[in-house]
Amino acid sequence: MAQRAAALGMYARAIAGFIRWLAPRLDQVRQEFKSLTHRWRIELPSSVHPRTADAFAQLAASWNVWLQFVVAVGACTSEAAATVQRTIWQTLADLAVAQQELQRAYDPVIRFFQLLNSVLTSGKAHIGAAERPDRPPPKAEDALALGWRRQSINVGQGMIEESWKPQGPCIGWWSEAGIYLDPEASYAAAQQLGSSSGEGIGVASTTLYRRMYERKLLLSTERQGNEMRLRARKQIGGKRRHILHVAHSLTPYASWTGPSGPIGPIGGSTQQNEEVV
Repeated sequence: MAQRAAALGMYARAIAGFIRWLAPRLDQVRQEFKSLTHRWRIELPSSVHPRTADAFAQLAASWNVWLQFVVAVGACTSEAAATVQRTIWQTLADLAVAQQELQRAYDPVIRFFQLLNSVLTSGKAHIGAAERPDRPPPKAEDALALGWRRQSINVGQGMIEESWKPQGPCIGWWSEAGIYLDPEASYAAAQQLGSSSGEGIGVASTTLYRRMYERKLLLSTERQGNEMRLRARKQIGGKRRHILHVAHSLTPYASWTGPSGPIGPIGGSTQQNEEVV
């Protein structure tokens, strides 16, 4: 039926009529569209990302404009149009919430930290101490969570000594100020584990680090002129290394609930004349 209507030119005539109706009141409709978009955007739950909220609010406002035209030409009553508008808005609101959950599930930053924790707890890599990379973090619970395992050694005469053994390659270092991740090694370890299960991080390492910076997950950066360098330099075992400085907790996503959380940046954005590298 829809194809037959198109073949008869019904849709083309409807659009032509809409354009003729819209042209003399374009400025007024633009103002109404802007006002409705703002109103519906703030009605969505705070957990919906701002870009998603704006897109869905614009869709609802666009339908409102079309329904005004439909009522004006007598194709339906104001009451029927109002019912359709309510149905459209409720449907879009439900879809926006569902979209937010989907975005969270595939967010690269969340995925990176999830994979990083799995790499460490499964013993595929470890994080050493910044002062002595061959030593574990000072607290036993930290050492266990960061890829170290206790081992018992028989030193003779019935005496057993316990020591710590690192698992897998070193991908970072623990310090009092936080964890210093080796950028290449930590990304490669997380990506390798994710790819083996068919779902990696999803973005290049440079994009990942930039998004971590936008959410203020990088505790140290360096500035050189107009360049913001995300890989800070720190002293590791007597050597200067470029690292990604993050908090001790490698599960920052656990508390991300709103638009400043899983998808959107926390705080402001970088200046337009500043290059982030």
